[in-house]
Amino acid sequence: EPPNQEEVEFVMKSGDHGPEGPCLDELEHTVAQWTTYVTMRGKLDQEMKRFDISETGSLSREELRNFLTHLNDGTTVSDPEVDLVFQKADVLKNGKISRPELMLAISAWYT
Repeated sequence: EPPNQEEVEFVMKSGDHGPEGPCLDELEHTVAQWTTYVTMRGKLDQEMKRFDISETGSLSREELRNFLTHLNDGTTVSDPEVDLVFQKADVLKNGKISRPELMLAISAWYT
């Protein structure tokens, strides 16, 4: 399946860390990130459907908290933990977690 506009924006913003555009290391990281995302796309879709209670196609801060609580075996996640994961995952800077950003949220939670 070809990438949609949101996925293209995600790749462009997550891979470009400098004013000169992506360097070789960033490009390698971006390709690896995209490959992982494509591999996980089905699982991410399932998780989005399960936790996107508002049915917006993305997770709000509270929906992200519920998702992280699920990853945390039912133990409630604190506000600072949610804020940290949200900050790391919201690369599109639109105040919500999209399907591609959910992969970053998972990574941020476990690191």
